[in-house]
Amino acid sequence: MDPQSVAFVPNNDSWRLCNDLLRLQQVQQDHTDRLLRLERRQDDDARMKSVWGATSPSRAS
Repeated sequence: MDPQSVAFVPNNDSWRLCNDLLRLQQVQQDHTDRLLRLERRQDDDARMKSVWGATSPSRAS
């Protein structure tokens, strides 16, 4: 076997680490997206409450 070709043989540990890092980045991106959606919804809810004030339809009945 040619010694130069050995350099191109993938090391399973390196590939596994690379895959783990890619998975970690995807999970982090998913969590970031979810947090942004939750914060946006919280802001929307706060705006709705301020529009209705203390006499929201659920309390008026």
